[in-house]
Amino acid sequence: MAQPTSKDVLPLGVKHFVCGRFALTVEGDTLVVDQSGDVYRILENNRYGVVATSSMSEFVPKLKKVIVAFFSIAIDRSTGQGLWAEGVTGRAPESSVQLKCEALPD
Repeated sequence: MAQPTSKDVLPLGVKHFVCGRFALTVEGDTLVVDQSGDVYRILENNRYGVVATSSMSEFVPKLKKVIVAFFSIAIDRSTGQGLWAEGVTGRAPESSVQLKCEALPD
């Protein structure tokens, strides 16, 4: 298992960071996308990384249909490499997207 380094791109305790085009904020046990307000539940947040997910299973009146889906993000603190993935029933499988993440000043 890799040993933590003091040169982590996203050190433990960083609350604001950007991954690709997404500005993110850690708020307690949630990860919030600043631009949209979307909230992801943090499953893991330790010295190695952050893993968060969001899901829905509901009728969306504006779309006039039921949406059952998941959205997840995983970030390696030492390298800043992130992976965003989604799955929505009734659609072709989505490919995951690699992201580069970096800390933002508080």
